[in-house]
Amino acid sequence: MNEHNIDNFMKLATNHNKDSDLTDNYYFAKYEEITSGKKYSFNWSAFLFSGNWCLYRKMYLYGILWMLFTVLYSAGIINVATYATGAASYDVLPIKIKVFLFPLQLAPGLFFGFIGNWLYVQQIHKKIDQGYHLSNVKNIDKLTWSAAFVSAMVFCIGVVIFYGLSFIKTGYMQYIPTVLNIFLASILGFVALKRDEKNVKMALAERALTEENSTSLPSE
Repeated sequence: MNEHNIDNFMKLATNHNKDSDLTDNYYFAKYEEITSGKKYSFNWSAFLFSGNWCLYRKMYLYGILWMLFTVLYSAGIINVATYATGAASYDVLPIKIKVFLFPLQLAPGLFFGFIGNWLYVQQIHKKIDQGYHLSNVKNIDKLTWSAAFVSAMVFCIGVVIFYGLSFIKTGYMQYIPTVLNIFLASILGFVALKRDEKNVKMALAERALTEENSTSLPSE
Protein backbone atom coordinates (compact mmCIF):
# COMPACT_ATOMS: atom_id res chain seq x y z
CA MET A 1 0.00 0.00 0.00
CA ASN A 2 1.29 3.47 -0.82
CA GLU A 3 1.56 5.59 2.31
CA HIS A 4 1.35 9.36 2.57
CA ASN A 5 4.43 9.61 4.74
CA ILE A 6 6.98 12.39 4.90
CA ASP A 7 9.72 10.43 3.14
CA ASN A 8 7.52 9.75 0.11
CA PHE A 9 6.32 13.34 0.11
CA MET A 10 9.82 14.80 0.24
CA LYS A 11 10.99 12.56 -2.60
CA LEU A 12 8.41 14.15 -4.89
CA ALA A 13 8.42 17.65 -3.39
CA THR A 14 12.13 18.45 -3.64
CA ASN A 15 15.47 17.13 -4.76
CA HIS A 16 15.99 15.91 -1.24
CA ASN A 17 19.19 14.40 0.09
CA LYS A 18 18.38 11.72 2.66
CA ASP A 19 21.45 12.68 4.69
CA SER A 20 20.31 16.31 5.09
CA ASP A 21 18.28 17.69 7.97
CA LEU A 22 14.59 17.57 7.06
CA THR A 23 13.71 20.10 9.75
CA ASP A 24 15.46 22.81 7.67
CA ASN A 25 13.24 22.19 4.64
CA TYR A 26 10.37 24.57 3.90
CA TYR A 27 8.03 21.91 2.53
CA PHE A 28 8.74 19.57 5.39
CA ALA A 29 7.38 22.23 7.76
CA LYS A 30 4.38 22.93 5.53
CA TYR A 31 3.63 19.22 5.20
CA GLU A 32 3.60 18.90 8.99
CA GLU A 33 1.27 21.90 9.30
CA ILE A 34 -1.16 20.78 6.62
CA THR A 35 -1.36 17.15 7.74
CA SER A 36 -2.08 18.37 11.26
CA GLY A 37 -5.16 20.20 9.96
CA LYS A 38 -3.90 23.67 9.00
CA LYS A 39 -5.13 24.45 5.50
CA TYR A 40 -3.94 28.02 4.98
CA SER A 41 -0.29 29.06 4.94
CA PHE A 42 1.13 31.91 2.90
CA ASN A 43 3.71 31.17 0.21
CA TRP A 44 5.37 34.29 -1.22
CA SER A 45 6.63 32.50 -4.33
CA ALA A 46 3.14 31.23 -5.13
CA PHE A 47 1.75 34.74 -4.59
CA LEU A 48 4.28 36.67 -6.67
CA PHE A 49 4.91 34.11 -9.44
CA SER A 50 1.69 32.08 -9.37
CA GLY A 51 1.71 30.62 -12.88
CA ASN A 52 5.40 29.80 -13.02
CA TRP A 53 5.42 28.53 -9.43
CA CYS A 54 2.71 26.04 -10.44
CA LEU A 55 4.74 24.99 -13.49
CA TYR A 56 7.88 24.56 -11.42
CA ARG A 57 5.99 22.44 -8.89
CA LYS A 58 4.55 20.34 -11.75
CA MET A 59 1.01 21.59 -11.19
CA TYR A 60 0.68 22.27 -14.90
CA LEU A 61 -3.10 22.51 -15.05
CA TYR A 62 -3.18 25.21 -12.36
CA GLY A 63 -0.35 27.08 -14.07
CA ILE A 64 -2.08 27.09 -17.44
CA LEU A 65 -5.41 28.10 -15.86
CA TRP A 66 -3.68 31.04 -14.20
CA MET A 67 -2.25 32.16 -17.53
CA LEU A 68 -5.64 31.83 -19.19
CA PHE A 69 -7.11 34.02 -16.46
CA THR A 70 -4.60 36.76 -17.27
CA VAL A 71 -5.70 36.68 -20.91
CA LEU A 72 -9.40 36.69 -20.01
CA TYR A 73 -8.86 39.47 -17.50
CA SER A 74 -7.05 41.66 -20.01
CA ALA A 75 -9.07 40.81 -23.10
CA GLY A 76 -12.42 40.65 -21.34
CA ILE A 77 -12.80 42.61 -18.13
CA ILE A 78 -10.49 45.51 -18.96
CA ASN A 79 -11.88 45.89 -22.47
CA VAL A 80 -15.44 45.83 -21.13
CA ALA A 81 -14.54 48.46 -18.54
CA THR A 82 -12.93 50.74 -21.10
CA TYR A 83 -15.83 50.31 -23.51
CA ALA A 84 -18.49 50.89 -20.83
CA THR A 85 -16.82 54.08 -19.60
CA GLY A 86 -15.96 55.35 -23.06
CA ALA A 87 -12.26 55.52 -22.16
CA ALA A 88 -9.69 55.31 -24.92
CA SER A 89 -7.53 52.84 -22.98
CA TYR A 90 -6.96 51.35 -19.54
CA ASP A 91 -4.51 54.14 -18.73
CA VAL A 92 -7.24 56.77 -18.82
CA LEU A 93 -9.90 54.79 -16.95
CA PRO A 94 -11.41 56.61 -13.96
CA ILE A 95 -9.46 55.92 -10.79
CA LYS A 96 -12.51 54.43 -9.06
CA ILE A 97 -12.78 51.81 -11.82
CA LYS A 98 -9.10 50.92 -11.45
CA VAL A 99 -9.53 50.62 -7.67
CA PHE A 100 -12.48 48.28 -8.25
CA LEU A 101 -10.55 46.11 -10.72
CA PHE A 102 -7.34 45.92 -8.68
CA PRO A 103 -8.57 43.31 -6.12
CA LEU A 104 -9.79 41.13 -8.99
CA GLN A 105 -6.36 41.33 -10.58
CA LEU A 106 -4.76 40.24 -7.29
CA ALA A 107 -7.27 37.44 -6.66
CA PRO A 108 -5.35 34.58 -8.38
CA GLY A 109 -2.10 35.52 -6.65
CA LEU A 110 -3.81 35.64 -3.26
CA PHE A 111 -5.53 32.34 -3.96
CA PHE A 112 -2.28 30.52 -4.73
CA GLY A 113 -0.46 32.42 -2.00
CA PHE A 114 -2.79 31.10 0.70
CA ILE A 115 -3.94 27.78 -0.83
CA GLY A 116 -0.92 26.83 -2.97
CA ASN A 117 0.84 24.76 -0.32
CA TRP A 118 -2.35 22.84 0.45
CA LEU A 119 -2.95 22.16 -3.27
CA TYR A 120 0.64 21.01 -3.59
CA VAL A 121 0.33 18.53 -0.73
CA GLN A 122 -2.93 17.15 -2.15
CA GLN A 123 -1.38 16.68 -5.58
CA ILE A 124 1.63 14.85 -4.19
CA HIS A 125 -0.67 12.59 -2.18
CA LYS A 126 -2.37 11.64 -5.46
CA LYS A 127 1.01 10.97 -7.03
CA ILE A 128 1.98 8.75 -4.12
CA ASP A 129 -1.25 6.79 -4.63
CA GLN A 130 -0.24 6.34 -8.27
CA GLY A 131 3.24 5.14 -7.34
CA TYR A 132 5.27 8.16 -8.46
CA HIS A 133 7.47 7.94 -5.35
CA LEU A 134 8.71 4.54 -6.53
CA SER A 135 10.41 6.01 -9.60
CA ASN A 136 13.41 8.28 -9.99
CA VAL A 137 11.21 11.29 -10.75
CA LYS A 138 12.45 14.43 -9.03
CA ASN A 139 10.72 17.76 -8.83
CA ILE A 140 13.94 19.66 -9.51
CA ASP A 141 15.23 18.59 -12.93
CA LYS A 142 16.09 20.22 -16.23
CA LEU A 143 12.68 19.73 -17.80
CA THR A 144 10.84 21.17 -14.80
CA TRP A 145 13.15 24.17 -14.70
CA SER A 146 12.56 24.76 -18.40
CA ALA A 147 8.78 24.58 -18.04
CA ALA A 148 8.85 27.46 -15.57
CA PHE A 149 11.90 29.44 -16.66
CA VAL A 150 11.66 29.25 -20.45
CA SER A 151 7.96 30.08 -20.50
CA ALA A 152 8.65 33.07 -18.23
CA MET A 153 11.45 34.26 -20.52
CA VAL A 154 9.22 33.91 -23.59
CA PHE A 155 6.59 35.99 -21.83
CA CYS A 156 9.09 38.71 -20.87
CA ILE A 157 10.64 38.84 -24.33
CA GLY A 158 7.17 38.97 -25.87
CA VAL A 159 6.19 41.87 -23.62
CA VAL A 160 9.32 43.81 -24.62
CA ILE A 161 8.74 43.16 -28.33
CA PHE A 162 5.01 43.72 -28.57
CA TYR A 163 4.65 46.50 -26.00
CA GLY A 164 7.84 48.18 -27.10
CA LEU A 165 6.49 48.81 -30.59
CA SER A 166 4.03 51.63 -30.27
CA PHE A 167 2.25 50.98 -33.57
CA ILE A 168 0.99 47.57 -32.34
CA LYS A 169 0.54 48.50 -28.69
CA THR A 170 -3.23 48.60 -29.04
CA GLY A 171 -5.53 45.81 -30.11
CA TYR A 172 -5.25 42.09 -29.56
CA MET A 173 -1.55 41.98 -30.45
CA GLN A 174 -0.86 42.87 -26.81
CA TYR A 175 -2.09 39.44 -25.71
CA ILE A 176 0.39 37.52 -27.86
CA PRO A 177 3.08 37.25 -25.10
CA THR A 178 0.65 35.56 -22.71
CA VAL A 179 -0.72 33.31 -25.45
CA LEU A 180 2.83 32.24 -26.32
CA ASN A 181 3.46 31.59 -22.64
CA ILE A 182 0.40 29.36 -22.36
CA PHE A 183 1.27 27.51 -25.56
CA LEU A 184 4.87 26.82 -24.53
CA ALA A 185 3.90 25.89 -20.97
CA SER A 186 1.29 23.45 -22.30
CA ILE A 187 3.84 21.71 -24.53
CA LEU A 188 6.51 21.49 -21.83
CA GLY A 189 3.96 20.37 -19.26
CA PHE A 190 2.64 17.63 -21.55
CA VAL A 191 6.17 16.36 -22.27
CA ALA A 192 7.06 16.40 -18.56
CA LEU A 193 3.91 14.51 -17.58
CA LYS A 194 4.48 11.86 -20.24
CA ARG A 195 8.09 11.48 -19.11
CA ASP A 196 6.99 11.05 -15.50
CA GLU A 197 4.31 8.52 -16.43
CA LYS A 198 6.88 6.48 -18.36
CA ASN A 199 9.29 6.50 -15.41
CA VAL A 200 6.53 5.46 -13.01
CA LYS A 201 5.40 2.58 -15.22
CA MET A 202 8.99 1.36 -15.49
CA ALA A 203 9.45 1.60 -11.71
CA LEU A 204 6.22 -0.31 -11.03
CA ALA A 205 7.15 -2.98 -13.58
CA GLU A 206 10.59 -3.43 -11.99
CA ARG A 207 9.03 -3.67 -8.55
CA ALA A 208 6.50 -6.24 -9.72
CA LEU A 209 9.27 -8.28 -11.33
CA THR A 210 11.36 -8.15 -8.16
CA GLU A 211 8.42 -9.26 -6.03
CA GLU A 212 7.62 -12.05 -8.47
CA ASN A 213 11.22 -13.29 -8.39
CA SER A 214 11.35 -13.15 -4.59
CA THR A 215 8.16 -15.18 -4.22
CA SER A 216 9.29 -17.75 -6.80
CA LEU A 217 12.55 -18.51 -4.98
CA PRO A 218 12.44 -21.91 -3.23
CA SER A 219 12.38 -21.70 0.56
CA GLU A 220 15.17 -23.43 2.44
